[in-house]
Amino acid sequence: TYAWPRELNGKRLMLSIIHDVTEQKRLKNELEFAARRDYLTGLWNRRYFLGLLEKLRHQRRRHDADFSLLMLDVDHFKQINDRYGHERGDEVLILLARTMENRIREIDALCRWGGEEFIILLPHTDLENALHLAEILRTAVEQLKAPHLPHITISLGVAQYQQEETIECLISRADSALYQAKETGRNRVVAAR
Repeated sequence: TYAWPRELNGKRLMLSIIHDVTEQKRLKNELEFAARRDYLTGLWNRRYFLGLLEKLRHQRRRHDADFSLLMLDVDHFKQINDRYGHERGDEVLILLARTMENRIREIDALCRWGGEEFIILLPHTDLENALHLAEILRTAVEQLKAPHLPHITISLGVAQYQQEETIECLISRADSALYQAKETGRNRVVAAR
């Protein structure tokens, strides 16, 4: 709203102009969502997640609080897309995202890392507790049943942040543990030591 005094035919009036910004605000909210969230699952996207991770790394220096990462992906996901189609594959990813969201804490950050790969940031969590959560997630996904979707399993790599480690190194260690989980039979959890 804009307003200013005006004189017209000897009368003092107040002229007001009102702009409806509803559409502008809606578009702004959509852009903010798109900048931070994955379009399919609504989870944090990689770019925003890396910012959260860097912030937690700096806090770790000041407060000496452990944090860990879980990196996971859907076993044999390409076969799901090939056999059932990409639409069903997308439904699997959405179901997986909701399943994990329901089992992590509010302070944890869940991100769709890319494709069928996800990453979870666990503040104030040491390796032992991160492994415990990883096993809970693995079991929950293994037990999922949806009438129109194929049965899925996940493999997980777990890494705890080490003093003065770079973000890239931490992610690489979690990714290596995930790769090892897949190489040793899938549907399992492996810790980066």
